[in-house]
Amino acid sequence: GLVFRALKRAGAATADTVSPVRTVPLLVALTWLPLAVLTLLDGTFMAGSVEVPFLRDPAVQARLLVALPLLLVAERTVSWRAQLAFELIRERRLVLEAELPALGDRVDRLVRERDSWLVDMIVIVGTIAVMWFAKGALVAGRMGAHTSWLGSGEALSRAGWWYFMVGGVVVNMLGVRWLWWIFIWTRFMVGFLRPRLVVSPGHPDLHGGLAFLTMVQSGFAPVLTAIAATVSGRLGFELLYDGATLDAVKVPVAVVLVLAVLVMYLPLLLFMGRVLGLKRRALLQYDALGQQLVAGFERKWLGAARTEEPLLESSDPSAYTDYVAVYASLRQMQPTPLDVRRAIPAMIMVTVPFLPLLFTELSMKEIVLRMLKLVM
Repeated sequence: GLVFRALKRAGAATADTVSPVRTVPLLVALTWLPLAVLTLLDGTFMAGSVEVPFLRDPAVQARLLVALPLLLVAERTVSWRAQLAFELIRERRLVLEAELPALGDRVDRLVRERDSWLVDMIVIVGTIAVMWFAKGALVAGRMGAHTSWLGSGEALSRAGWWYFMVGGVVVNMLGVRWLWWIFIWTRFMVGFLRPRLVVSPGHPDLHGGLAFLTMVQSGFAPVLTAIAATVSGRLGFELLYDGATLDAVKVPVAVVLVLAVLVMYLPLLLFMGRVLGLKRRALLQYDALGQQLVAGFERKWLGAARTEEPLLESSDPSAYTDYVAVYASLRQMQPTPLDVRRAIPAMIMVTVPFLPLLFTELSMKEIVLRMLKLVM
């Protein structure tokens, strides 16, 4: 797309992917560094001249120094995991041979939609337009009750103009771009893969052989963490300057965390109907097989015409044990590809940006004591 081509021209991307090592310093230099210079010139960089100096504005610092780098790092994380998913699907033959051409076509379509110039233009123009027309409301919300590095009254400072028309545009544009990518990926997962992936009910991963999809979906954790950091920065501003309390911010924190989990893992939960149906069918088939196995075992070893072969030298007990193990695995099979244990690191990652909010009202000692009470 346009963004990738621009980064490539700037030397921050290779032919295949974005390089976070180059891209993050480049965009931080474009968005945050000019603000630091301008606020130093205006005397609003640190505490003293205004109530909300630049360095102590958690909303801006979270957006430019946390959310922006995460949105850039996510490019490599998501791309690598998506490529790995396609490789595993082909290697494990999780799509029928006849469906492989259709899979290739849908992957090509997915890439075209992700890199669409039209989508990039809509996002860029739309973001600039929204920032421009919403500038008045944003200024009133940030500067109405406090003197700020952004400006005074209704007049933006030089740093304020740069933030709204450059820094804010870059972060919002990347964020909206990622929402588009999540949408088309979810549509691909639910619309194409869900009805076609081969489910193996007896697979030892207890998720029909599809537990690796949890790892794939967890690749979006940096994107959701960036959104969480943005919300946390805004809530931090309210706690520091608007008199809000920790109790007042519990609801928005909970909403963001729930939405993050749903965005990452709802596509996997939608596999439930198909997986449960295949599990029930497999249980019936294994029940019938087990009946035959037990009947044959009893005839051979317990019936009137039982064999004289020594039991310990026969392979029958081993076969019976193997069947019991497979049947037990089948009974424990989970109803979706979501492996909670593999999802925990991603969920922790999304939660971390909200932890600094605790320090606005509680000391480290109080935080530790409360955590110990929850554990004990």
